[in-house]
Amino acid sequence: MLQLSRISKLTINRVRVRYLPFFMSRNLEHALYGLQGDFDNETKGKLAHLFHLECQKNPRYFLDCLEEATCWAAGSHEESWSALGEGANSLHRGTNLGLLFNESDDHYFLGEI
Repeated sequence: MLQLSRISKLTINRVRVRYLPFFMSRNLEHALYGLQGDFDNETKGKLAHLFHLECQKNPRYFLDCLEEATCWAAGSHEESWSALGEGANSLHRGTNLGLLFNESDDHYFLGEI
C-alpha cells in the first residue's frame, strides 16, 4: 500500500490523470462511529443511513467526523501514509481523507484537479 501512496499520476487510454489514494480505518462503522465488531449487513446499513440523515441535517457533520477521525493521521499526505504503516496504526480509527478538503494546501484541494 505504501508504494501505491507514492503514485501521483496514472495513464488511462493514453490520458494521464491525477491519482491520490486515501485511506479510512478498517470499515465504515469503525471510521464513522469508532465501533468495533462484526456487524451484519442490516446493522451496517442502519448505521450508514443514520450517518446520511445526520449529514443531511448538518452538512458540516461530515467534515467534523473526518477531522475527529484524522487524529493520528494528521500531517501531509505522505506523512499520513507513513503513520499508517507504523506499529498497529492500521488497526486504529483513522483516516487521511480530511486532507482532501484542506483548502490551505492547493495540492489536495478538490478545486484543483
